[in-house]
Amino acid sequence: MADEDEISQLLQDMDEYNGTIVVKSALIISAYIFVRPSELANSKWSYIDFDKSEWLIPAELMKMNQEHLIPFSQEMFGDV
Repeated sequence: MADEDEISQLLQDMDEYNGTIVVKSALIISAYIFVRPSELANSKWSYIDFDKSEWLIPAELMKMNQEHLIPFSQEMFGDV
């Protein structure tokens, strides 16, 4: 299990990542919502309701074949 210093360093490293914006965004988003990489990579914009600040992953993309609702925190959007 990671300690507080390791988690802090990981978040700092993700923030300072100099690769593509797509990869950097995926890293940062994954720190807030904890989904499998395949769920994030296979998602579509139509699954996200920005007015409600939530993401509904359809059942067919989920391991247990049940839809999964993920509420977004305000922190995830940063300065957007």
